[in-house]
Amino acid sequence: PVERVAYTRGGSQIVDLLERELAGLGTESLNEPLWDEASAPLAAHLAARHGGGSEDALPALRWLAARGADLEAADEEGNGLLHMIDWSFGAAAAAQLLEWALTEAGVRHFDTRTSEGDPPP
Repeated sequence: PVERVAYTRGGSQIVDLLERELAGLGTESLNEPLWDEASAPLAAHLAARHGGGSEDALPALRWLAARGADLEAADEEGNGLLHMIDWSFGAAAAAQLLEWALTEAGVRHFDTRTSEGDPPP
């Protein structure tokens, strides 16, 4: 079910899909790794799409946060939600997502990368 949500496009419709597909699942399922996305959890994957085209990931991220999704979870390369923000979509989109993550959701930045910026061994 998580994959069906992850690969669906369309801002406001995704919350309806989250309700249909994931509402009855436990927190562990919300944090299930997406194997085709370097094992990123759904929240990080949605954050990476925020601002691209007409993608507004904030309603879906708020839905996940309200249900206890781990917003600090990292993918297999050590990338957390904050690492997934795509600045190529523009500063306005990135700032909106950062403001939500850091203030409303309380996401903290844990940098496990080496001094060269590489993922941990």
